[in-house]
Amino acid sequence: MLQFIRDRAQSWIAVIIVGMLILALGAFAWDSYFRADPVVAAATVNGEKVTAVEFQRSYQNQRARLQKMLGGVDLSQIIPDENKYKKDILEQLVKEELIYQSAVDAGYRIGDSYLYQYIRTFPAFQSDGKFDKELYKRVLRQNMWSPAEYEDVVRKELTIQQYRNAILGTVSVAKTEQDFLIKKQEQQRDIGFLDIPVSAFLESISISDDEVKNYYKQNSSQFMTPEQVSVEYLELSVPDLMETIEVDEAALRELYETRKSDFSVPEERRTKHILIEAGSEEEFADALKRAGELAAQIKGGKSFEEVAKENSDDIGSAAQGGDLGYLGRDAMLDEAYADAAFSLIKGEISEPVKTEYGYHLIKLVDVKANKSKSFEEVRNQLEEEYRRQQAEEKFYDMGEILANATFENPDSLEPAAEELGMEIQTSSLFTRDSGVGIAMNPKVREAAFSEDVLGAGNNSEPLELDKDHVLVLRIKNHKEAAQRPFDTVKDSIVAILRSDKAKTKAREEGESLLNQLRQGADMAAVAKEKGWNLQKLGMVKRSAKAVDGEVIDYVFKMPHPEEGKVVYGGFAKQSGDYAVVALFKVEDGDPAAVDEAQIEQLVRARERALGIAELIGAMDDLRDKASVKLYPENL
Repeated sequence: MLQFIRDRAQSWIAVIIVGMLILALGAFAWDSYFRADPVVAAATVNGEKVTAVEFQRSYQNQRARLQKMLGGVDLSQIIPDENKYKKDILEQLVKEELIYQSAVDAGYRIGDSYLYQYIRTFPAFQSDGKFDKELYKRVLRQNMWSPAEYEDVVRKELTIQQYRNAILGTVSVAKTEQDFLIKKQEQQRDIGFLDIPVSAFLESISISDDEVKNYYKQNSSQFMTPEQVSVEYLELSVPDLMETIEVDEAALRELYETRKSDFSVPEERRTKHILIEAGSEEEFADALKRAGELAAQIKGGKSFEEVAKENSDDIGSAAQGGDLGYLGRDAMLDEAYADAAFSLIKGEISEPVKTEYGYHLIKLVDVKANKSKSFEEVRNQLEEEYRRQQAEEKFYDMGEILANATFENPDSLEPAAEELGMEIQTSSLFTRDSGVGIAMNPKVREAAFSEDVLGAGNNSEPLELDKDHVLVLRIKNHKEAAQRPFDTVKDSIVAILRSDKAKTKAREEGESLLNQLRQGADMAAVAKEKGWNLQKLGMVKRSAKAVDGEVIDYVFKMPHPEEGKVVYGGFAKQSGDYAVVALFKVEDGDPAAVDEAQIEQLVRARERALGIAELIGAMDDLRDKASVKLYPENL
């Protein structure tokens, strides 16, 4: 090809080729010049972006929480419409952005000192119950956050929470409404009821063969065995590989020497502080003056703790007299604070110390000297780290071989198993929706039923089940979905039809009884004649625990009876039994008879409900007035 071009370098072909290159390069330059903003938006809210990265984080976090809450079930069973689920999450992010914008406009702010103290309380960033700065950085790195990004997100969440709390705090329950709530909450109703059981009709119902066969034909999808597969697979995991690692004692001691500083517990100092917050130069000048005044109060005999409680701008520590607990140098607010704290002697109070947050008065309460842990004290930890390090290296090396060998031999796992010295494992049969063992993982089921694996018969791509757990599979056995033979489901169909007819009979009998009662029949006499158990409960509250919950729910929705009359009602229960209910009398609760604790609990619950409704209304109002654009294609 190159020789062909060279031979014709002076011809019209050369002109065309050069022209095409110029156009291609020009198009590239043009594209670069006009390339879109690299921050992809999932939505814009009054011109501010909700980024696709923010959406993905929220989406993954919500799915993880839901899966944990539901015990690891396949979420496709809980979330049938994935697109709607994503849209709902995006809409929530839009509303949070609107709340944040409103909060900022209203003057809500989260100070640096409060933010720092708040983050320090997170268990994920603590070692031995104390904030660990290195752990903090490491956790953020593992989750692909920079400290600045993470702190911005937390600041935003706290600002949103401030604004929400402000709205929720505006709600109060008036005395008249409080009395109304108590009357309804403590209301009692005089009731009686009887159940017409499905079981009373089962034996008398006969089902013909034609009925059974027709049901089988019309509902054939109910009697299918689902499509099933079993797979053979090769599995790699760091925990499994750790068990194969030989521990070298000399290597452990060498690791101890290189990591010795990590096992040294640095000196820690317990300090108390008073913060006068500042931002601008003018504020810093005022803060210095104010700090001097507070220092004079302490020198005049007022306790440091009392001054801190009354004057410190650090909300997190002020209530504790400014106490920040024991901290190493690296865990303190900033370098200037640390320098001052580590220059004091026990019981001494510093002069005003300037930091990026403002001015501090610092009191040194106590000192814990540094100490180092011996090799024997940390040997188990070192062994665990050594095994993991060696296993991770082995995992990545073997993972690369596994990926290459299963790709190069797409119709078999044996070459990869032989090269790696691994055993091919086999699963039991499983369906698209459920399975045991490895098939409990939805990624495994999705791969097994994919077109490439099930349809084309290839090995799957390496499936990352966890960050240190991969698996490659292929189909072992495949069973198509099939109609279950009529004879195997006949008895089940008979039971279904008999139950349905019995439920219908119970409902018809109940409705007939209701008509009789409404025309003047005596409930007790009818119940005795039919052999049904009439339960006269007398006055019961809606909170009654010993009474059928379905009956209580129903009876407290019934209209009040007129004086001297009875209101009757009936409904089919979840079991299929039909309940006939008589409401004789209604008495409202007496507010004067309810103790203060119960009133307080009821009022708080009502305020929460009203506050949430108020918040939802505010969010909807903001949403209606906002300029919002959604980009579902970027989700």
